Amino acid sequence: MKFTHKLKRVIHLNRSSLSNLAYKNVIILELLDILPSEFKPEFEKKMNLLSDLNIELQKDFIIHISQVALDGRLNYIIYLPATKAFQPNEHFDFRSYWILTDCIHTRVKGSHDITKLNDAMYELQEFANEYEFSIISPFYFVFKHNDSTEWIEVKAKVFNESKYEE
Repeated sequence: MKFTHKLKRVIHLNRSSLSNLAYKNVIILELLDILPSEFKPEFEKKMNLLSDLNIELQKDFIIHISQVALDGRLNYIIYLPATKAFQPNEHFDFRSYWILTDCIHTRVKGSHDITKLNDAMYELQEFANEYEFSIISPFYFVFKHNDSTEWIEVKAKVFNESKYEE
């Protein structure tokens, strides 16, 4: 059963089982304490390092942003599912499995306008409040595509407060 949100998007949620993410062979790269304007060049540098190592990546990648500083600096944690295992080094960490459970999520299709992503995050917050969930993680942005469409899934891990009330 899916609940529809009163706003534009459908929030994907089944009351008995929340959304999950699971990937095998995940390379983790961290871009710490950088300004948003520095993200693209720093990300491209890291991706070139991976390319030099002949790492084959899957289609999806996941980003979460944390620790927004007053000067606008951010920490970006990027999860890159690979086709095979990878030996961690000084630039990249590795997890055999990376799992995120108990999430609500929505999708943003088309152009990746920051306003649409902000709207999606606010909608998830409103949905969580309406159904007595607490968001207990940063927002995860899962970049996906197929031959004809690109979209971003916006996910947040939640805790169901109503399960523990007397």
